[in-house]
Amino acid sequence: MGGADDYYVKGERRQGILFYLLLAIVCQVVIIAGVLAYDYIFNTPVREIMWSAVYFLLVLSTGVAVGIFTYDWLGRFKFLQFMVRNSLKVSTHSFPEVFEAVKLAASRLSMEAPYTFVTQNPAVNAYTVRLGLIRKKKVIAINTGLLKAMEGDELLYIIGHELSHIKYGRWRRFKDLGLPYLISPQFNEFRCDRGGLIASRNIEASTRALLKLVAGREFVDRVDIKSIEREKTEEMPKVLRKLATHPMIDARIKELLRFYEFARL
Repeated sequence: MGGADDYYVKGERRQGILFYLLLAIVCQVVIIAGVLAYDYIFNTPVREIMWSAVYFLLVLSTGVAVGIFTYDWLGRFKFLQFMVRNSLKVSTHSFPEVFEAVKLAASRLSMEAPYTFVTQNPAVNAYTVRLGLIRKKKVIAINTGLLKAMEGDELLYIIGHELSHIKYGRWRRFKDLGLPYLISPQFNEFRCDRGGLIASRNIEASTRALLKLVAGREFVDRVDIKSIEREKTEEMPKVLRKLATHPMIDARIKELLRFYEFARL
């Protein structure tokens, strides 16, 4: 993805380091707790009670894990049923302009074009869907509301963003190592925005596409994109910023413009 691998949003570069530091601390705590528990159990007369407690906690944690997995699987299965009933796979004969846009964006991102579906939904949105439990193949779903709102390179930008989700998932490159975006998932959205720009190769269309996600086609002309770059917006509280899955649109536009200047696409 060219310069996308060399550009970082503030704080993004530390993601992998923090993850492995936290992982090391957790492992140390678990090992120390295990050693202390072992010594305590085998040197006290109540070891049978302790073993019963340990067994109970193991059974309880296993039940909770199975419950969460089952709930997630049933929810995903229900969603996939809905998508199958209300979607149509794009091809050279069905939504050929979308089919060609996916092929072009995938070639610019040096990846294979995934299956893409169009679904009847007025919301201006597109997303990736994971199919299967073992292979976990991902496809792109595009709402008809988004097709109505986006034009030309704007659609290429949105498709490139979703393709980047498939290519990188929740991981990024850091000195040839794959490290997860776990502490702040917003960095993953910034990364995929870069992929969208590389796919569209049009900064005006890319920023306009981002605006249409919140303003729609009817009201996008009421927003001055240049003023967004100049304005100092109040940031969200740090806790909310850490927990939110997506950054605010104005922040995404600013970072996309900075990346454009950095990469000189």
